[in-house]
Amino acid sequence: MTTIWKDLTAPLCIAHTLVLFTIFNEFRYPKKKTALWLACLVGPIACINVGLYLLLGSERIGQLAILTCVIPGMLVEVPLAKYRDGRYFFTFLAVCTVSTLIIGVTHILDFYLPGERFIFMFVSRFLAYPAVEWVSFRRLREPYLEVQRNVTGGWWLLTAISAMFFVAYVVMFDYPALITRRPAELPSMLLVMASIPLTYVGIFVVLFRQLDASRLREREQLLQSQVAILQQRVDQTARTEELLSIQRHDLRHRFSALDGLLEQGDVAAARAYIASADESLAETKPRQWCKNSVLNAVFAYYFARAEAEGIRVDAELDFPQQLPVDVAELSTVFANALENAANAVKELPEGERVIRCRGIHEPQIMFSVKNPYAGEVAFDGQGRPLAKKPGHGLGVRSIEAYCEKHGAYCDYEAADGWFRVSILVQV
Repeated sequence: MTTIWKDLTAPLCIAHTLVLFTIFNEFRYPKKKTALWLACLVGPIACINVGLYLLLGSERIGQLAILTCVIPGMLVEVPLAKYRDGRYFFTFLAVCTVSTLIIGVTHILDFYLPGERFIFMFVSRFLAYPAVEWVSFRRLREPYLEVQRNVTGGWWLLTAISAMFFVAYVVMFDYPALITRRPAELPSMLLVMASIPLTYVGIFVVLFRQLDASRLREREQLLQSQVAILQQRVDQTARTEELLSIQRHDLRHRFSALDGLLEQGDVAAARAYIASADESLAETKPRQWCKNSVLNAVFAYYFARAEAEGIRVDAELDFPQQLPVDVAELSTVFANALENAANAVKELPEGERVIRCRGIHEPQIMFSVKNPYAGEVAFDGQGRPLAKKPGHGLGVRSIEAYCEKHGAYCDYEAADGWFRVSILVQV
């Protein structure tokens, strides 16, 4: 009877390990399709390992688990993952390490506590896995997924650390026999088991600090843009006031000249004089790119800066004064797209520098930026352009973060010498 409780823990542990893995990962496909593929890909591996467990016993399958379960499971799930780089492999190994740690702790406690064997093992695992999953889902999932989205460097080093911890743990626990058969080595094993959660706490602290640093850089970038936009508006207002002052000063003389032309009966000359004065007054009016004041200020700043650098701007922007979204947040997305485009065309000869922008607000808010580019544009596994220089790429990450937060859609394309980014916001 006791072996039944022991045998039931095998599928229990595999199933809950898969649940933990899904908590800490984002997938490329919708939930139902992902669940179906996971069942089709991981199900046979799980069944094979349960069969080997019943055939060879827990000790032998524990020694072979890396080859029969961990490596096959890690490889077959790669195509489903959203991030198929160090982020995926670190997460997979971290989940496996946590799962084997639960298995190890409950095994040792079951062996040394009095009472019928394996009942405590089953009950403790039955309770421990849901508790870990609850904490993971409620407390860790969202911040960790945000770390994956925003922190793109250093994951392969973390993968190597996690792999060494996992292999060392399995070897110490299972070779040459289970640790419960080697009581002299148990203190060393307990120290290793205690060091694993502490190490992962340290890793997560570093990752979250990197996330905070990334957010701070983005906020600083946004603040600098806002300050620059405000300064441009101040300068523009000052120039307009100066022009108006000149126009007011000249207005009396113009009326006198106009009165003289009319007194002479020269209507054609009077009309020409009025048209000339109208052109002068038009110079005092700031150019309006769209009706929304916040977006117009952003467009005015970035377009003026682009034109100052010899970049021709071709823009058709239909955004009304009121939009059903947070315009301040949306403006940062547009600003990042425009800044990325301006940086790209700077590398081209002056006559080839151009940025084309299109924007509509119905039936959905859509904004696209096109620009020619030099060289090649490389994309990552998620179709996002890779930064060419260290320290670049914050704009793309900021756009992606907005899309993740608001369910927006962003598409990048490089074809026939033109790079295009399109942003669609659901309203």
